[in-house]
Amino acid sequence: ARVIHIEKTNYKVEVSPDIFVIGIWDRIDSDISGNIILKEFKSKVHPSMKTGIGSNKQVKVYSVAYKLMYNKFPSKVNLQEIGLPEDTAVVYAPKEIDVKKVKGYFMGLDNKIASSIFDPKPSKFNCTYCSFRDVCLESYFSNKL
Repeated sequence: ARVIHIEKTNYKVEVSPDIFVIGIWDRIDSDISGNIILKEFKSKVHPSMKTGIGSNKQVKVYSVAYKLMYNKFPSKVNLQEIGLPEDTAVVYAPKEIDVKKVKGYFMGLDNKIASSIFDPKPSKFNCTYCSFRDVCLESYFSNKL
């Protein structure tokens, strides 16, 4: 595979009027047939990612962003654990329905923000990285009585 871009490829795509998604692809490769492969590197690929790759929002957003920028889907999106061989990557093949789902997801988020709906989603993972974990009554780490 030929590496086209490494972590310098920012994207900004309009998913609906006035709603933009901005991000960075870790790496974009092209195989010998010219197929585009988006690669996302992870320090750890959780087992749920391996079995539930089709429900992973991140890979769908990446592939839809590529489609919106270049008018074609990448052939696949790989979740690659750092330090493991490439053939251990979890592979997602983008689908046309992903465009509708991703746009709907961001439009739903926009509606919630506009309505000041910020329901907490407590979990060990979410709360670990949340700036409000020390004051949130719903925090996974709060001492509930």
